[in-house]
Amino acid sequence: MNLLNLCKRHSRRRWVIGFLVSVNMGLSAANPAAAADYKEALARVLDDHKRLLGVQADLRASEAVFGKARAAWAPELAVSGNIGHSSQRVGADNEASSLAPREMTFSLNQLVWDFGKTRAEIDRAALQRQLSSLTVVTTKQDLLLEGLTAYINLHRARVTLDYARKSIDNIHRQTGQEESMVAIGSGLPTDVLQAKSQLAGAQARGVLAHGALDAAVNRYVALYYEEPPELASIQPIPIPFEVLPATLEDAIDIAFESNSLLKRLALQEQMAEAEFRRVKGDELTPAFNLIAQAKFKENTDNIRGQRKERLVKFQMDFPFNLGLASLRSREAARESLLSARFRLDDAQDTLIEQVRNSWQGLLTARGNADFLMNQARITAEFLELARQERLLGTRSLIDVLTGETALINAESFATSAEADVGIAAFTLLRTIGVLSLDVLEENQADLGSH
Repeated sequence: MNLLNLCKRHSRRRWVIGFLVSVNMGLSAANPAAAADYKEALARVLDDHKRLLGVQADLRASEAVFGKARAAWAPELAVSGNIGHSSQRVGADNEASSLAPREMTFSLNQLVWDFGKTRAEIDRAALQRQLSSLTVVTTKQDLLLEGLTAYINLHRARVTLDYARKSIDNIHRQTGQEESMVAIGSGLPTDVLQAKSQLAGAQARGVLAHGALDAAVNRYVALYYEEPPELASIQPIPIPFEVLPATLEDAIDIAFESNSLLKRLALQEQMAEAEFRRVKGDELTPAFNLIAQAKFKENTDNIRGQRKERLVKFQMDFPFNLGLASLRSREAARESLLSARFRLDDAQDTLIEQVRNSWQGLLTARGNADFLMNQARITAEFLELARQERLLGTRSLIDVLTGETALINAESFATSAEADVGIAAFTLLRTIGVLSLDVLEENQADLGSH
């Protein structure tokens, strides 16, 4: 199903926000001040959240490891020195002779070739750096989705509580009217009891709504590290339908190009391959080094005086463990590479499933919201007629009270359903890997252009 066509059924305007209009939410979502507030708060989350700071530290560490790996091609300078005292007795007279030997050695070691071991180490470190960078991107997207969800749920909880309070006030007022009618002999005591019963139910829903709002505030504070703005100022977040893929097939294609988790697994496969090459170079091939040495000696080897020695050599090192440890290491690296490839294949299958589910979740949420908004409109019409008929005596109090409760519930459900649409849309963007603050900026700019 084409999502944009579905949107156009509800609105012919380019930015499709009419697709989201409900009894309560409406176009107030485009309030520029409110938009700036939530985007500024989200920007702070993406700057200061501890989870993000942690993975950014990991990135810096991987950059340092990469620098260390590259340094393996640089010459290695070693300096050593010693000073001591020696004595010996020689000759028939056993005459003592003593020396103060001193020695200083300078060695310069340049790796010439190691059959790809060092290159593999550098490649692996570079891939690890890329992996750490992708982890930062993934964490930002996760935090952004969590932040948007927390904000949307805060708005949902606030509006739900408003509806609950409105219901309490309406039923309380109706109860007072019925009590006044009973007092003058024109009402029924049973109507009063029915009103009080409805009032108790409304109050119970109010308690639940207040608890949900407290939980939403707690979640907001835990994520944003600050108290939420004035609750009355919280407006719905515009949903960026313009940047959503037009078809499910497009969504899957974008996900394979942009999903950060899939990219991370692909990098892990490349890292496993680099590790396999490193093990082959480390365990099963020699290394060739060019070594230059300069020694300065004084009174060494029982010889008085100073001497200078210079040495240049081409050295081969080929350690081999007789317990065949190298073969075991190679086997382990090969199996790790196979494991990485299987995980990548599995992740690709899982990603297709996730995109399909996210896509269907958005369509389901939208369809549910449409029906609930229609229900709210019908319920409002019924209540208005029921109130008029109550005044004429053709409707009972219970009909009016039931209509009051039904309308409040329908409006609350419609608002909650619209919140679900927003969360589903942003979840889809996160799943395909394109959720960012830039998306929100583009959406706001599009809103402002109309």
